[in-house]
Amino acid sequence: MDHVEMRMIGEPADMAAVLETLIQAGYEVVANGKTYDARGAFGKRVYARVRRAAPRTTTARADRTDRARKQVPPRQHRELGPGTTTN
Repeated sequence: MDHVEMRMIGEPADMAAVLETLIQAGYEVVANGKTYDARGAFGKRVYARVRRAAPRTTTARADRTDRARKQVPPRQHRELGPGTTTN
């Protein structure tokens, strides 16, 4: 599914809050049409088209903080199975 057509009826501020919530949830508002008077209801009505936003690429940089730690000598590896053998 490429997009979803929505018809919202209510107060303009409430409809804007719904669209903002959709944007924060990862949707993109492709088209937000004109506002019309609601027929037989309170407030206004608006038609909108939303779709799942493309994934964003985030680049992170990390610095090592363990450089001052003392070195731990390597452990002797042991083979698991019948009897224990030291390598």
